[in-house]
Amino acid sequence: MQKTNFKKYKAIVCGFDGTLVGRQLKIPFPVQNAIKSLSKYKIYFSIASGRSFVGPIEEACRILNLKTPQITRGGAEIINPVNKKVLHQELIPNKEINKLQEFLKKNQIFYYIEKGNFIYTKNGEEMKGIRNISIKKLDHLELSNIPKVGTQNIGNFKDEIHFEESIKNVLRSSHYKIKYPSWEKLGCDGGSCK
Repeated sequence: MQKTNFKKYKAIVCGFDGTLVGRQLKIPFPVQNAIKSLSKYKIYFSIASGRSFVGPIEEACRILNLKTPQITRGGAEIINPVNKKVLHQELIPNKEINKLQEFLKKNQIFYYIEKGNFIYTKNGEEMKGIRNISIKKLDHLELSNIPKVGTQNIGNFKDEIHFEESIKNVLRSSHYKIKYPSWEKLGCDGGSCK
């Protein structure tokens, strides 16, 4: 068995669903121990997920005693797991949210919007695979400062590629270029948040 040279690594960023956890959203004990041992090599560990911080990601940070910034909502937010504050956020412009909602409604595609500690759906209905987060009706949502819009199906589109192309056409006036700040600029000196 080949030994790993830990000196060449500064950080490990790991996916959550299907990588760090399985269907039960539990981190196996050997994996927990391996992640916890990274600190003795001065290697930082962060989770990158499409999920919001509230719920399973927050619980994983607690179990693993993570103090490094966590990437959530598909990169739309970077969270300090110690004080649970948003360190960096990329929001969808209000004009684009309106266009997107109109497109999804017209094509009868179930969608949800994430904001703060809530998920908003048309009638406040539960969603497949979503646990430990409160769900509210869309009409209770102020449509500004939105970090994430998601869907659970692609409606009558031929496949995901056609669906994604249609979304891009709806938002063709927007060209997003996300620049992520350094950990120091986020107030996490040396990679660890306080």
